[in-house]
Amino acid sequence: ESRRVVLFTSAVPSEGKTFTAINYAVTLAQQGKNTLLIDFDLRKPAVGPSFGVKTSSPGVTSYLLGENELEAVITKSETENFSIMTAGPRVPNPSEQLADSDLVKQLIEEGLKRFDRVVLDTAPINAVSDTMYLVDSADVICLVVRSAKTPYRAVERAIQVMDRGGSKISGIVLNFLPI
Repeated sequence: ESRRVVLFTSAVPSEGKTFTAINYAVTLAQQGKNTLLIDFDLRKPAVGPSFGVKTSSPGVTSYLLGENELEAVITKSETENFSIMTAGPRVPNPSEQLADSDLVKQLIEEGLKRFDRVVLDTAPINAVSDTMYLVDSADVICLVVRSAKTPYRAVERAIQVMDRGGSKISGIVLNFLPI
């Protein structure tokens, strides 16, 4: 089945991509899909803190450094069918950790063996190159844009960066729309 790995990114920080990724993942879980949300924003992780999990807890970095197996870095949430993987303890070189595409792919593939859906929360695309190491593993790429705040040029640049990297954005989530 296609569209099992959905990646959320934004052009710049504070667009609400973690909020959007969490809500999307929880919605999948409520539909009966066993869902794993992975925090790949190794610089400013927000998934763990959103669920009261310490940022020092084992997570993505622990797995990529070979310190923990997948089982040890997954936290079941109170929501049925929904688990999270935090970014893990801080590392001095987040880009280098994510640049090992074989390990990143292995992590996501292992996740797909155990879960129906894997949702990736990633760093802002214009800020750092980290997200570009993940796009090849995603079936769907969503760009989260903050309404009336994100400059048009920043959105345009994010789309160009993805295009140059050989990836196409599947859609844009317009966030913080005024009521």
